[in-house]
Amino acid sequence: MKKPHLKNKQRLDVLLLELGLVSTRAKAQALIMAGKVKVDKDLVRKSGTLVSNTQKISLLEGPAFVSRGGEKLEGALADFNLSPLDQDCLDVGSSTGGFTDCLLKKGAKKVVAVDVGKGQLDISLRTHPRVDVKEKTHILVLNPEDLDPRPSFVTIDVSFISLKKVLPHIRELSAEGATFLVLVKPQFEVGPKVLKKGVVRSTLIQEKVVEEIREFATSNGFKDNGMYPCRLKGPKGNQEYFVWLTKE
Repeated sequence: MKKPHLKNKQRLDVLLLELGLVSTRAKAQALIMAGKVKVDKDLVRKSGTLVSNTQKISLLEGPAFVSRGGEKLEGALADFNLSPLDQDCLDVGSSTGGFTDCLLKKGAKKVVAVDVGKGQLDISLRTHPRVDVKEKTHILVLNPEDLDPRPSFVTIDVSFISLKKVLPHIRELSAEGATFLVLVKPQFEVGPKVLKKGVVRSTLIQEKVVEEIREFATSNGFKDNGMYPCRLKGPKGNQEYFVWLTKE
């Protein structure tokens, strides 16, 4: 049997962008993973699925935020019954800007978006009057005087670094009594021996990691107000967790 001819096929996320159905590839991937994209009559949940431009592609609905991160944070705000309304916010690890977008749409007065990368933040946020973009900036090099006023509401979503290395410093950047919503990613807190294709599959290990972060926080000037599993899993299926902390 001959293999299907792939010359005129391309990745679904790329095709969505080329067809003008989304403004960025990240948005395309977020929609696909959320089950919002149909190819012909079938839902497709893998961004790398090869699709012909002769096939019918349709969106079930547009994304609420510029990336899935917005949906993650929206779920956490609801779980903890928190609001960034009229608050000066700091988004650490802003990336495409899902958290930043959510904070703005929930009424934040201002959001400082910090990320070590460059050019990742969605253009709609990059040009937003209430967003202060600090790209190519590691959070550990920021000083309190770089933030005026100091943030009263902080979100953290960092990768490839342990939260234990950044939490104490971010605490010093924030206002007294500041609210922290911290996304704990077990895959970046454990050693490579625990990971299976980049995923922490053991619930016991996940819970142990979260407990260690909470204990670390309380021993470093934070009050621990509780934890909820993130409503959406990470790209590879990793279960992540939100922890609500208050600066003491």
